[in-house]
Amino acid sequence: MINARTKTLFVAVISGLAGRAVALIAPLLVMGPMLDHLGPILFGIWLTAVSLAALANFLDFGIGNAALTRLSEAFGRGDLGGARSLLGQAYVLLAGLAAGFIAVTILGTGLITVVLPGVFESQAQAAVVAIVLSALFLTFVTGLLVKTLQARQAYVHAQLVQIIGPIVALSVSLWAISAGFDPVIVVLLYTLASPLTQAAWSAVYFAARPAQRPAFDKLDRTSIRAWTGIGGAFFVVSILTAVGMNMDNLIIAARAGAEAVTDFGVPARLGSLLMLIVFTVFMPLWTLFGNALARGDREWLLQTAMKMSAVGALAVLIVGLTMVLLADPIILLWMGRSFPDQQLVLMGMVASATVIALTSPFNMILNAAGMARQQILPWAGFVGLCLVAKTLMVTPETTWWVPWITTAAYAVCVTPRILQLAITKARG
Repeated sequence: MINARTKTLFVAVISGLAGRAVALIAPLLVMGPMLDHLGPILFGIWLTAVSLAALANFLDFGIGNAALTRLSEAFGRGDLGGARSLLGQAYVLLAGLAAGFIAVTILGTGLITVVLPGVFESQAQAAVVAIVLSALFLTFVTGLLVKTLQARQAYVHAQLVQIIGPIVALSVSLWAISAGFDPVIVVLLYTLASPLTQAAWSAVYFAARPAQRPAFDKLDRTSIRAWTGIGGAFFVVSILTAVGMNMDNLIIAARAGAEAVTDFGVPARLGSLLMLIVFTVFMPLWTLFGNALARGDREWLLQTAMKMSAVGALAVLIVGLTMVLLADPIILLWMGRSFPDQQLVLMGMVASATVIALTSPFNMILNAAGMARQQILPWAGFVGLCLVAKTLMVTPETTWWVPWITTAAYAVCVTPRILQLAITKARG
């Protein structure tokens, strides 16, 4: 008989893949109309701001990840009162951070236009940057409903909340473009639609469920120290992860030139879809493992981690090798041309994604147990080894080595230590 958690995991993976597909398609559909309406310069500023926001996502100081861990543990124990208190504390802390960052963003972009007028060519460009970054900080707060639903293992509901935002954003922005609204207003509507939709959904959700509403009466110095302790460790790991996984283009640009970045970046972009699969498939394990740890179900925990590691890595490898075989026609159809060493780059991306998939279930055990601090040293070693090796070895002729270096560094620095820590924790 299939374990109830295994059924939940299956539902989580299927709903997650469906949600991820919608989340990918909606931005693609809006790109063309936005380019036509904003023009190439403002559109470029918008894309740059979106990339900057993606890199700044860790500025919640790890509280979002800490909330996922602590809520999963509380729900696993059946401590609904404790979960309400934790949720209230998370809302207060993240709302304070968001308000502070939004104020700094608005004041900072306004000050830059006055003190450094050459940075932005117009007020519209400054406004677009401020809007995109402010929306990111707003999601720190509005995204807590999704984390709550994930911690309660309501994965289908969590995906619905995440899907509806991009759909509303796409619909509103296309309407605003057809109505001839000012480009900045279009960006404002598109960018704020998703977090405001989540905020509205949160209000309705908690209004209909009084027993699940966050409690705001237990935030004190002790609780703040608890949040900053686990959140700070997740914050450091998030920074190391962001640096380790996003340094390639910068190193290639410095060592091989901008043209080499283009030649590498296109097949690497295709290969990065594998990491989306890894994230979607393994992310539900975080809360499921947290629940299992709270209930002492260690046998299921370890067996599931082993099975998901093997099956997940095999699935990523099969999908990746299929992409390699079809790389030439896919890239030609997509970009209208081929790129040097594109299959070698893509094969390296497949290798790195496979190793990461093999390790990810054990990462989720550590995350569920709140063991972020123990992951700092392996990740720091990975970042350091990648930085040195890629800087020394990358030339215009060897850019395809980059993902293979990533694979080797991850396999040496991260995988063994994570497996050791996670198996020890799972066995108790």
